[in-house]
Amino acid sequence: MNNSMNFFFTPSIRLDPDLEDGDIYRSEALQINILNNIQDGVSIVDNDLCIRFVNTYMENWYSNIDEIIGKKCYVVYHGREEPCESCPTLRSMKEKVPVRGVVSYTISGDKKGWQELLAVPILDQNDAVLGVFEYVRDITFQYHIQHELDNLMQRIESLENHNRAMTELLQQRKEEMEQFEESIILNVEKFVKPSLEHIKKKTDANDVEMVEGLINEIVYPLTKKRPSKLSELSARELQIATFIKEGKTSKEIAEILVISCKTIEYHRGNIRKKLGFSQEKGKRIDLRSYLINHL
Repeated sequence: MNNSMNFFFTPSIRLDPDLEDGDIYRSEALQINILNNIQDGVSIVDNDLCIRFVNTYMENWYSNIDEIIGKKCYVVYHGREEPCESCPTLRSMKEKVPVRGVVSYTISGDKKGWQELLAVPILDQNDAVLGVFEYVRDITFQYHIQHELDNLMQRIESLENHNRAMTELLQQRKEEMEQFEESIILNVEKFVKPSLEHIKKKTDANDVEMVEGLINEIVYPLTKKRPSKLSELSARELQIATFIKEGKTSKEIAEILVISCKTIEYHRGNIRKKLGFSQEKGKRIDLRSYLINHL
């Protein structure tokens, strides 16, 4: 089958010179030439599905077949030995109404093309079917585009369903994690802290506070309860505060940072001031204990 996009026009329409002006528009020559200039396939089949007329476009479309007229339409158009399933032409004959449908045809080898076919019954004065007028348009390109679009939409829908399932799963994991964190925090408040308070009364409070600070550091990612005052420290002050928390002296910190002990003491004073520690004698709060608990 030649699926060319070439156009086929009759160069001119010659009418019988003996025709009256009123008969020109009813002349067979004019009607045939109009059909031949239509750039879609036109054919007429009888009640036995034998082809009785094809226009120029149809002849070119099936130019690989020597003789079209008189042969069965399903043999010529579809290479079949029997009528097509769901044939619009047979349905049009049976129901005596125009029927539109989409049928396949073989382009080359096993490759298929697609046609949109409009079948219009030809009736006599007694409404008996004499044949069917077929108007055929090749929609292979549009069909493949629509097929690819349908596949794309199915993939998009599948991805959306997958994303929806993943979102629900992540939300479920988030809720489970929140419940787990809440359980840890509750147990620390309910069991660990009361135990530490009890131990403080029996042993060195400073040692217990160090252990308490370590516990608070472990659960900090869950509680996120660090004093906002720590955010007021500069980068250098946070660096020195970290060394103080680790138990390093001012001299050791000065050697690490290659600055003077006086500078370290200056930063210590600023850190205490920003944290709101009292400088009065006898009320000095241990900076390291505080940093262990909160930094």
